[in-house]
Amino acid sequence: HNDETPKKLNNLNKNLVVLYDKYVIPKGKIKDYRTQWSGITRDTLFGDDSNRDIPIVSFGECQKEVSQIFSSTFHGGKTVIVVGHALS
Repeated sequence: HNDETPKKLNNLNKNLVVLYDKYVIPKGKIKDYRTQWSGITRDTLFGDDSNRDIPIVSFGECQKEVSQIFSSTFHGGKTVIVVGHALS
């Protein structure tokens, strides 16, 4: 994944219960926060975190955590459907 913009990832179950809600720092150096669309600024990720409600994880951590969420759901015999935009 070569994207150079941070993300905020949310996963919900079928009842709209939040399963995952974290900021994700990309693998490469951040070149554009795309604040006008994402609402994320440098301070969001690297500022004083004493008032931060949403955790921040690396891209690798996010992959592992989301994979665990999906595999545990799938393991229960249920189909997992991923809906989003710009999934690559």
